[in-house]
Amino acid sequence: MNHRRANLFGSFMLFLLILIPTIATSGKKITEKKFVEKISRVDKTYVVFGASWCKPCERLYNLLKEAKIAHKIVYLHTDGVENLWVQKRLLKLEYAMIPYTVVYQNGKPTGVVRAGVGPSLIFLLANVLPD
Repeated sequence: MNHRRANLFGSFMLFLLILIPTIATSGKKITEKKFVEKISRVDKTYVVFGASWCKPCERLYNLLKEAKIAHKIVYLHTDGVENLWVQKRLLKLEYAMIPYTVVYQNGKPTGVVRAGVGPSLIFLLANVLPD
C-alpha cells in the first residue's frame, strides 16, 4: 500500500471513530498526560484499545474483571471527540481490529501486540498476575 493510500485509509478510520457516538464506557476516563505518565514507567504497562460500542471489547473487560486483573490494565476508548488523542495513538500503531492490546515500557510500545478477544485474553491472563 503506498503512502498516500495509507494516509487516506488512516484519515477515513479516524473520521469513522469520531462519528461513532459514545455509549457507557467500561473503563475509567484517562487523560493523555496521565497515560504518558503510566507508560513511561520502567515496569510494563498493559493497554487495551477498544470502544464502548464494541461488544468484544466489553466481553474482554468483563472476563478480565472476573479474573481479578482488569484493574491492572489501562483501557483506552477510541470513541468520541474527547478521545481524539487515543484515536491518533491507535492509528500510529497501524492496528488491525479492536480490542487491540499493546504492551508499553519506558514510554514506547515493546512490539508485543495482540488483536481480538481470544489472543488478548490469553496473553493478559498469562502475563498479568492477580492480587
